[in-house]
Amino acid sequence: KAYIKMDIYRATIFGIPHKLRSLKDGIHLPKIAVLGLQTYLYKDKRLPHPKTLKPFPIEALSASKIPIHVDTIKVADSQLFYNENWREDYIPGRLSLTDINVTITNVSSTGPTKSGNWAKIKGNILLSNELELAVDWRFDLRKKGKEFTLDLGIGSSPFVAMNSFTENTMGLHFKSGNLQGGRLLVKANKTS
Repeated sequence: KAYIKMDIYRATIFGIPHKLRSLKDGIHLPKIAVLGLQTYLYKDKRLPHPKTLKPFPIEALSASKIPIHVDTIKVADSQLFYNENWREDYIPGRLSLTDINVTITNVSSTGPTKSGNWAKIKGNILLSNELELAVDWRFDLRKKGKEFTLDLGIGSSPFVAMNSFTENTMGLHFKSGNLQGGRLLVKANKTS
């Protein structure tokens, strides 16, 4: 079972209509700016795995009865902390994503838009205070966000930076060595 807690320092929503004729007309926002989002996730792997898969964000949005479109969401100076516990006698593995600065574009609940067929997340993230990640993550609006591609640029980092996660989840402790960097390309759908 997963638990989530979110705190936001500031969120600004641009272009909120003063009058909506009706909600069925939908909501179209040009921009949302989020500063200082802190997200805390905890997953207890000792509990049974859920039988149904959780929807991807765009997939969940497509279930909305109200048409929603946001041109741009800017997330700046944000952090995500993930803890995973898989044994009774272990301290949870900890993974931190900091310096999150991403731009999310073409968010739509109704499918492809004039801006294209993809909702895109692009930006930079720091993993475990050492590893720089360049993210280009795209959700296919033609498939209601159930399919995605991920192009992840991976910077260089000492392996020991990963110990806070690998020691307590995989029993793997790095003493030395360096990741020289690289690129990860993934194309997947909800079931793969």
